[in-house]
Amino acid sequence: LIATADGINEVRMWRAGSGRGVSSFNGCSTENAQITALAFDYEHLRLLVAGSDGVIRLCNHGNGLVLKQYHMEGHPLEVHALVSALERGESMLYAATDNGGLCSWKDTADSTSDRAILPERVITGAHDSDVVDAVSLPPDIVVTCSYDGRVIVWSGGHLRYVMTDPEHDSKPFIVRGMVKLCVITLRRAVSRRQATASKSMAASNEGVRQPEEAERMRGVLLSAGADGFVHVWDLV
Repeated sequence: LIATADGINEVRMWRAGSGRGVSSFNGCSTENAQITALAFDYEHLRLLVAGSDGVIRLCNHGNGLVLKQYHMEGHPLEVHALVSALERGESMLYAATDNGGLCSWKDTADSTSDRAILPERVITGAHDSDVVDAVSLPPDIVVTCSYDGRVIVWSGGHLRYVMTDPEHDSKPFIVRGMVKLCVITLRRAVSRRQATASKSMAASNEGVRQPEEAERMRGVLLSAGADGFVHVWDLV
C-alpha cells in the first residue's frame, strides 16, 4: 500500500500494483492542523499521521480510526518526517522535528489508548537546524538530515556516526543542506560456509521452536543536497 495526503488533510490509500484507490479519510482531528508526514508502523499494519500541531496519530488505514495519539512534552514542534525501527527488540516511532530534534516513542502492544503518550526520549543538539527528513534501514538504523548539511546515522536510538560532504566547510550555508533521503535496502550477503552452518543447525534443532531475530540489512543511502547534487553513501 501507498499513503498520500493532500492540502485539505485527506489521506488516501492506494494499491502499488494496480494504482487503484483503496480508502480515504481525514487525517487530522483539529481544523487548524495540516498533515506534515506519513509513515507505516514497523509491521506495516497501521498508518502514522503527523500534523503541524505536533500530534502523531496512529490510525487504522482502512477507515481512519485513531487508535493512539503521541504527543510532545511542552511546546509542540512541527514534525517533518516519521520512521519506525527497532530498539533493543521493541518497535519504536521516531519523529524528526524543528530545532534539530529527534523524538522517540515506544509502540506498545496495546491496540488502543485514550491517553496522550509522551516521548521516551527527546534528542536535541545533534543537528544545528531543523531536521527535514528521516529514513530507516531495518531493523534498527535511523538516518536523519538537516539544513546544516549533516547526515546522522542512529542505531538503537543512539548516535552512531555523522557524515558530511567533503566540501561541506567550504560551501556557503545556503547550499550545505541535505534535504531529502532515500535508502535502497540490500540483503546482507551470506557466505557458503555460513549458509552450510545455518542449515546444519536448523537440521539439528528440527522440531524446536527458535526465537525470531530481526534480519540485519545492508543499505545504500541517497541524499539530495541543496547544491543540486545527489550523494551516495554506504550504510554498514
